[in-house]
Amino acid sequence: MAYNTAYKIYRKLRLAIYLYHFVSKGDTALSGEGEADESYFGGKKQGKRGRGAERKIPVFGILARQGKVKGEIVDDVSGETILRETIKKVKRGSFIYTNKRRSYDGIVMYGFRHECVEKSIRFVNRKVYINSIEGFWSYAKE
Repeated sequence: MAYNTAYKIYRKLRLAIYLYHFVSKGDTALSGEGEADESYFGGKKQGKRGRGAERKIPVFGILARQGKVKGEIVDDVSGETILRETIKKVKRGSFIYTNKRRSYDGIVMYGFRHECVEKSIRFVNRKVYINSIEGFWSYAKE
């Protein structure tokens, strides 16, 4: 197969994945159990990685344990931004699993049930993990 043909197929597959996961069908909010996390997109650049990386685009996403993902490009990953996006994307009363960053502390005040896992100690604590959303980020970056 020629490079151009393979590239066109690859782009169409990525577009289909984007449309399926990110373009909402109506105004359906996620419910039940979900994982919230942020990631940074922008290719391999020298310098700092992760939070605080220069010239990379922060993206905040929530993955329902049933498999649906909602994500949004954000200006920053402050507590205020994360709270605003969570309220838009998730029904109140739902469980939100996150890492131990302070940005997520305020979501309990708005009717969400919140548990976190401290990744420096362990990756999974019974049902509390964010491995699925991190796996999604890995596929999205490929």
